[in-house]
Amino acid sequence: MLAGVEIRLNQVMTKDNKVTGVLSLSNTGVGHRFPTYLTPRVVLEAYQRDARGELIAGTRRESVIARQVSMNLSTLENGSNLKGAATLRRALRNAEASVYTLFQQEIPF
Repeated sequence: MLAGVEIRLNQVMTKDNKVTGVLSLSNTGVGHRFPTYLTPRVVLEAYQRDARGELIAGTRRESVIARQVSMNLSTLENGSNLKGAATLRRALRNAEASVYTLFQQEIPF
């Protein structure tokens, strides 16, 4: 379990050779709104695997929980701070381009 949030798979059913369920993420103790400025985007991804562990085609679903925050650098763009503003813009582009998995959990059903 990841501290501060809970991931659950509920209402798992099999009907007509299809498996369905409800994946949920709850704030159980982050102490503020989630996601935050430090974690502005959370992606929930669910899919099914076959007996060999391979992804079953057509089963992947993705849901995004995000807080869109625009960075206003206009206060830095006055003469002496141009270099700082350019550095922050470059860092922001690099951060937006980086993707990594902070937490992954497999829930068997």
